Amino acid sequence: MKFVDRTFNANKDFSREIWKYLIELNPSTSFHFEIAADLLEDEDLRILKEAPQGLFQFEIGVQSTNKKY
Repeated sequence: MKFVDRTFNANKDFSREIWKYLIELNPSTSFHFEIAADLLEDEDLRILKEAPQGLFQFEIGVQSTNKKY
């Protein structure tokens, strides 16, 4: 299942609750999220570390390495 939202993790409370729910549910379906790498925090990594292998797939795009943009 693909969540079509280029910055799924922009709302931290929302994304974390969804991830925790899916980890607890442990379905046979895999989930694809588009997230912004610069918004990831230690709390997100702690949550995602608990996910079974293959449950989540992430699309993380680097927009620019130029700090002006």
